[in-house]
Amino acid sequence: MQIGKSWLWVLVLVLGGCSSTIGPPELQGDPVMVDQDGAPRLWLLTKREEVRSAFVRTTQRRSDIRWDTFFHFDLQAMDPVTTRPLWRKRLLTLGDPDAKGYGPSRVIGSAADARMIGQEGERVWLFVDEYLLAVRASDGEVLATFETIEQNNPELKGLLPGETKHYRFDAGLVFMSADARTFVLRGPGFKAQPYVAPAPAVQKVKLEPRDIMRIVPMRPLGEVSARLVETPAGWLGLYTEKEVADATVDRWGDNLRYRYSILNEGQLARRSFWRMAVSEDTDPYDEPFQHLSGAAQIPDTPILLRGRFLKVAGTDDPRRLDNPSGLAVWHVTRIDAQGRLALTRIREDLSTVWTAVLPLSDSSTFEPVMVWPIEGRLAIFGDEASTVDGVSRREPRLVSLSLADGEWQGWSLTSEAPLTN
Repeated sequence: MQIGKSWLWVLVLVLGGCSSTIGPPELQGDPVMVDQDGAPRLWLLTKREEVRSAFVRTTQRRSDIRWDTFFHFDLQAMDPVTTRPLWRKRLLTLGDPDAKGYGPSRVIGSAADARMIGQEGERVWLFVDEYLLAVRASDGEVLATFETIEQNNPELKGLLPGETKHYRFDAGLVFMSADARTFVLRGPGFKAQPYVAPAPAVQKVKLEPRDIMRIVPMRPLGEVSARLVETPAGWLGLYTEKEVADATVDRWGDNLRYRYSILNEGQLARRSFWRMAVSEDTDPYDEPFQHLSGAAQIPDTPILLRGRFLKVAGTDDPRRLDNPSGLAVWHVTRIDAQGRLALTRIREDLSTVWTAVLPLSDSSTFEPVMVWPIEGRLAIFGDEASTVDGVSRREPRLVSLSLADGEWQGWSLTSEAPLTN
């Protein structure tokens, strides 16, 4: 059988091992919960590196290999209840458009990143590298780009900045044009309107005489642990002995009012439950105020490493649970790298309903796990830390936890596979 020279060359390339190596997806920015016609969907922006080998014919009898590097930006939607992927959309690929010859291509896009800005109806705004996109909430299809905005707003042609710092969200895309005017895009027509920031809400606070000279304690950076809550049975604290000793030195009620100011023993804290006494007193101006006046450790209750209450998202308030009524407490199984994040649900009488050990590591105060309550469950996003061959790694994971029985299911973003209990 005769094979033409051109087909023979293709066969040589195939048998010669043209290859492509794709790295694991790397998360870009924080995950965002998107509303898809009333159904919650967790969106992830990822970036992954691909290296392709390309054969280059230098002479009739000789060829060389060129290595081309690409960076792919994908949008992935996850079901936060089942933790399984729903769809994936390729948004952008960066590489060297001038790659040629037998030398390696230039590495273009290694410093590029992406982030989500906000959702207005079916439109979700995001930035990928220097490109602004509006995508559809149902499937990630692109609805608008810089060009779309300019077509619908000719007066803004050439005035849309390419830096993410000039864009934010307020029930629509808010941006500052290159000539320092501020606009907002709302609605499907992508028409820009002058933007006026809403006036800040004025909260009228009656100042007591003692408040005039009050020094407000500085709030710590990062996540603030919730360790004090008022329950039907009274005030409940979750503290070490040193922490509770500091809490009850509360002459003027600052510890009760600014609970973040109470001593935090940090990573090695062994915390137990305390009944906290709150008393009322009067200041030198005969104004009443409350303060922490004592504490009694509750017997036969567990000691929890790094224990703190599950909070209402965006607040410092512990989350109250129903059926049965009670609370949930975060803690860790060990203090070393093998330790895992756990959640224990407790009733009002502090008896345990269940304890779930999750395939996550306890996050730092600056990158805490993210939690969304959904349909009697908690969608939890965080990392699991590990050390492989002396190299430390953190693997992003999504976990869906049942509040009824503590059962969970999960998904590894790195290996793109389900997690097993």
